[in-house]
Amino acid sequence: MAVKDNLAVRGESARNGSAATPDTPAERDHVTVARLRAAGAVVVGLTNVPELCVFGTTEGVHGTARNPWDPTRTAGGSSGGSAAAVAAGMVPVALGNDGMGSLRIPAANCGLVTIKPGHGVIPAGIGNGDWFGMSENGPLATTVEDAWLMFDVLAGTGKDHAPRTAPRRVALSLRSPLLGVTVSRPYADAARAAGALLSRAGHDVRPDEPPYPWWLGTTSLAHWTAGTAVDAEDLDPRRRPGAPGCTRRWGGVSSQACGPVTGASNCVGSSNRSSPRTTCCSPRRSPVAARSPMPGTSAAGCATC
Repeated sequence: MAVKDNLAVRGESARNGSAATPDTPAERDHVTVARLRAAGAVVVGLTNVPELCVFGTTEGVHGTARNPWDPTRTAGGSSGGSAAAVAAGMVPVALGNDGMGSLRIPAANCGLVTIKPGHGVIPAGIGNGDWFGMSENGPLATTVEDAWLMFDVLAGTGKDHAPRTAPRRVALSLRSPLLGVTVSRPYADAARAAGALLSRAGHDVRPDEPPYPWWLGTTSLAHWTAGTAVDAEDLDPRRRPGAPGCTRRWGGVSSQACGPVTGASNCVGSSNRSSPRTTCCSPRRSPVAARSPMPGTSAAGCATC
C-alpha cells in the first residue's frame, strides 16, 4: 500500500508537500499505518500532495501527480498521489485523508472507490488539529470490497466480511450543500443511476435532503484557511521554539514559546476537537475577516472560528 505524505511512516520523513518542512524520519508509525501493518499491509512509499495539502490538485516542489487515465489532466487533490498510485496499478490500496474533498475529488478524477468517514470512526491525528475537526483518514481502492476491508482495519472493527443480504435504507440526495450552487446534470444523473442500481438490488432507496445550514460554505472556508495557517505556523523561523514572543497552546495540553510575527501578538490556537477555535488578537492576522462575522465568529478586534 501507499501512504499520503502527511502521515507518519516509521523511518520516513513526512514533508506534507513542502520544501519548508523538516526532512526528519518519523520515529513511529501513525496509528492508521500501524493498524494496516498489523493486518499484513506492506508500505511501499509515500505519495505526493500539494503544499500543506491545501488544494484540490496535486503539484508542488516534489512533483506533479497526473491522472493515469489521461496524463494531461490532474489526479485531483490533495490525496492525488495516493489516487494516482492506485489507479495506475502501483498498489491495490492507498491511505489518504479528506477535509474538504481530498479523498473524494481524487477518487472521482481517477475512477476509484473511497469514503470520508464520520467523526471518530477512524483515528485522525492529521497535522496540528485535523483542520479543526474537518479532516478524516480513509481508504482509496479500485473495488468496494477492497475499500470495505481497508476501512474496517482502519476503524479497528474486525468485522466479518461475509456478504450482507439484508436490505438497507438509502437516502438519495441531489441537493448541493452550498447556498446558491446547483448540482449539474451529469452528477445528478450519476446519483440517480446509483440509486436505481441499489433499488434493483433490493434496497429501500428514498429521496431525502440533509439540512445544510446556509452558513456551511463560509464556515468551512474559514476553518480550511485557519487550519492551513495553524499547520504553517511552525514553518516560520521567527516562531520556532525558543524564540521570545507569543505563546501557542494546543488544547491546553502543552505550550511552547514562539517568535513574533509582524502584526500579530498573543496568538492562541486550540486543536481541541470538541471545541475547535483559533483566536488572533489582530484583525490583520485573524483567520476570519472581522468585517464579515458569521456564526461562531466575533468582530470585536479578535476573530474566533
